[in-house]
Amino acid sequence: MESRYGYGGHNSVRVDSYVSSHRDGGYTVPEIRNARPPNLGVAAPEQNVPLPVRELKEEDLMKKILPDPKKLQSSAKEVRLWDDQAERRKVDEGAQLFAILKATDHLEKAFLDGLCTPEQYERECGTLILHYQEKADALQYKPEDVHRFIAEYHMSVESGIRRLLIGKPATHGLKTDEKVIKRGKIIASISGLFVTVMDYIEMGNKSADQVEPALTDLVSNMMKFGIPFDGKDKIEQWLSVVKDMPAHGELNDQQTRSISRDLLQAYNGFHAALESV
Repeated sequence: MESRYGYGGHNSVRVDSYVSSHRDGGYTVPEIRNARPPNLGVAAPEQNVPLPVRELKEEDLMKKILPDPKKLQSSAKEVRLWDDQAERRKVDEGAQLFAILKATDHLEKAFLDGLCTPEQYERECGTLILHYQEKADALQYKPEDVHRFIAEYHMSVESGIRRLLIGKPATHGLKTDEKVIKRGKIIASISGLFVTVMDYIEMGNKSADQVEPALTDLVSNMMKFGIPFDGKDKIEQWLSVVKDMPAHGELNDQQTRSISRDLLQAYNGFHAALESV
């Protein structure tokens, strides 16, 4: 029999009669309508429930990144620099020789660039020469052994080893302090003017009125220096060329390349002349 809420039949139940028969038990029609359907084996839709997140401590992170110190210690191999006291002394003497070569090379360059006074240079250079001779004697090194030492440790100390093998400072032989001071000022001035003119031209300053003043000062100081060196005559020739140009005239590209090359050659020749004094 068909009811208001469904069809009758073998499995049908009249809802109105069911409600009326259970009213005493506390059931009402809205509760039946809102009742949760029975679980018929169909999975409920998944809910966006956040998964628990484990906080990673800094110690745990470092353990994952860095290797185990104990394993590193077990795999490390000890490197011995000497097997006895004699070898240890030789290593120490070699380290001191290395330091003397480096210090002398820096001192030579500082003096040539006018970064120290002649008195400071002569005092420090004399001390380094004495120390070098002591270490060379202790190691029983001849000059060829020192050059082999320099090559073995890939050192660039040409100015330093040349001064040490000469065995006297570049200022040796100058009679009075006044002469030493004057000579030092001239050397510093020449070195600075070389750099000034080369930088000037490299920055594109080609006009005669820009190049001539610094070039004139350079040639004047070179004449005061009084010692000939490779490339000096070419700089004097370039001064004549620039002076003959009109004030608004400029060096062309070929002249610029040529004067840059001649300036560098003269600069190197000047330093070579100082080292051989």
